[in-house]
Amino acid sequence: MEKINTQERKLIGLYRELSKEHQHEAISYLKDLAKEELGTVKRKVKAIQENLIESKGLTRREADLAAKVGLIAEDQKWWWTEEWQAGEREAEADIQAGRVVGPMTVKELIKELNE
Repeated sequence: MEKINTQERKLIGLYRELSKEHQHEAISYLKDLAKEELGTVKRKVKAIQENLIESKGLTRREADLAAKVGLIAEDQKWWWTEEWQAGEREAEADIQAGRVVGPMTVKELIKELNE
């Protein structure tokens, strides 16, 4: 079972203070919010898969959600984050601009370094 943090405890306390009618409204609102967030995460994952250079990475919270629902592997969350994707975009731009050489043999590498 997952640990409940302080903020979650406060929310649970507030929820319990609501009338049954308002509890139902709160749950409905949270479900809609969760669907919206999941939709955003799905769109971002698809965008990264389709066009690495033009897409933005996930926030850590989005990566957690994506892994939780099986969109990405749990042990690969780091790769989907914006911090990592910024580097991926830079590397991809270098590749497309021809600023990357390789693969090559050791002999070819030494020749390249000496030029």
